[in-house]
Amino acid sequence: MTRKRQRRFFPLLAVVLAAAVLAGCGSAASGQSGASVAQSAPAATPEPTPTPNPGLSWPYVVEDGNLQVDSLFQYSGINPDCDGEMGDDIAALQVTNLSDRFVERAELTATLLDGTGLNFVITNVPAGQTVLAFAVDNAAYPDMTVLCDTVTCSAVYGDAAPVMADTIAVDVQETTVTLTNTGSTDLTNLAVGCHCLFDGAYFGGVTYNYAVDCITAGSSVTIQADDCYLGQADVVCIQSDPAA
Repeated sequence: MTRKRQRRFFPLLAVVLAAAVLAGCGSAASGQSGASVAQSAPAATPEPTPTPNPGLSWPYVVEDGNLQVDSLFQYSGINPDCDGEMGDDIAALQVTNLSDRFVERAELTATLLDGTGLNFVITNVPAGQTVLAFAVDNAAYPDMTVLCDTVTCSAVYGDAAPVMADTIAVDVQETTVTLTNTGSTDLTNLAVGCHCLFDGAYFGGVTYNYAVDCITAGSSVTIQADDCYLGQADVVCIQSDPAA
């Protein structure tokens, strides 16, 4: 009796296991069938939108921090850096000497985002002084929506303004410059360099030079710096004129 029950039990167990195996295979097959269904192609990655170049941020420093370009702007009128030519919307650059040295000469180029190059020259700028420089070829900057991309500069420096302070006393009244020889020997063949000081800044990068033939010991001479008529003359250098 017991053996008959065992015989019936084992076949029944076999049927149950077979059903379980078949169920498992069916589940796996079902999964494979699902994976074989055609899938849509992944969406193409959009190309990144180029970030517009915002141009330079002002102020912008050049020459290892020695010069600061404060702004690029338009100017209409007489261009002192182009032999006094008239112009409209002339490119102008405001530059400040941040160093503790005397800038003998600096050449600057402002390049716009459209590739236009604007050239400027400043000369004889004492430490701490600001200059309004104008395009040396009277080039216009007609569209200020075209921003500046880069500013490059090459400069030559001196230790201090060469004004012969140990032998010459300077007095300025608007455009009238009086030079007094405080030494014991005569001074001859002098070149006196002046900037036009207008509202705290030099109007133009150009230096106006005036010749003085002789200042005898203990005496004074007066020159008229008429080129500085828009403001006040500022004497920035006095040197023996090698061409004299």
